[in-house]
Amino acid sequence: MTTVERDWGSYTIIADGAQWTTKILRIKKDKSISLQRHFWRTEHWLFLEGRGLFWKEHMPKALEQKSGMAVWIVKNQLHWVKNISPHTQDLVILETWMGTKLDEKDIERIADETIIPIE
Repeated sequence: MTTVERDWGSYTIIADGAQWTTKILRIKKDKSISLQRHFWRTEHWLFLEGRGLFWKEHMPKALEQKSGMAVWIVKNQLHWVKNISPHTQDLVILETWMGTKLDEKDIERIADETIIPIE
């Protein structure tokens, strides 16, 4: 297994198949991923540890997610998450991609979290 470091944390691919890939995302305290979408894949996120503020297109505002909660993100749907865990705890997410083309380059980054409605 290879872990890839990013400014927001890291991800590790733990398993994959012809039309799916499963990763563990670790998002550092107070960090977020960019507002983004994917054109070729659907994603399922299972929140394992910590607390996250999650938003996806068609939600009126970002909502808190915690251990045991899950979300689906369909192709072309804008989405974003931020770690709001206490202390220095990572937000840990089990992320599964599903689709016919699974590639790290399948991403359109739109903006940072400043445009996400959180109130």
